[in-house]
Amino acid sequence: VDWDHIRDRPAAYQPRIKSIDDTSNFDEFPDVDLKLPSPAKDNEVQVHDWLFINYTYKRFDGLTAKPKLKTSAPSTN
Repeated sequence: VDWDHIRDRPAAYQPRIKSIDDTSNFDEFPDVDLKLPSPAKDNEVQVHDWLFINYTYKRFDGLTAKPKLKTSAPSTN
């Protein structure tokens, strides 16, 4: 494949379109009734959420910081 000139070549398949908003080349998908879960009520407590009550994220920069490279001054001879 000549990747340097790929856009200069004609496409392998050129769909025929009737107008700018012609969608006849796309597949038809039936509408599906999505069953979304209902949101929890205010008085209901999620079981897994109690583990994180009063949790605060703290980042310890000293443990994750990368060491800086030491640059040496050029020697003058």
